[in-house]
Amino acid sequence: MLFSFEGGATGYLGTFIATAECWRMQVFGSKGWAVVGSIPHLHTWSLTTCMVNAQPTVIDYPQGSTKRAELEAFADAIEGRAAYPISYPEMLDTIGAFEAVIEAANSGRAVSLQAASP
Repeated sequence: MLFSFEGGATGYLGTFIATAECWRMQVFGSKGWAVVGSIPHLHTWSLTTCMVNAQPTVIDYPQGSTKRAELEAFADAIEGRAAYPISYPEMLDTIGAFEAVIEAANSGRAVSLQAASP
């Protein structure tokens, strides 16, 4: 998916399933970039940041189960111990983005979105 944001920034989201399992997310800004990712069989994930005219820095973290963390957050919300980390409007935005991808794929046209969350 290609994104154009209101402020002029652009984005790309891609998924590949024909390779070994891994995940990563990378962002670029005017003063540097950051990438976070995981390779499951290495049992770690890392955050790498690099500012303009500087060497990258890497922080490694122990591998954790995102599925377990999500279920624990859900249980905490049900029991009233903590708010769920994703708001209802953010959930609607996620559904809207998914539906827009399907609409764009079926129509061959760009689809505009209006965020439900602030």
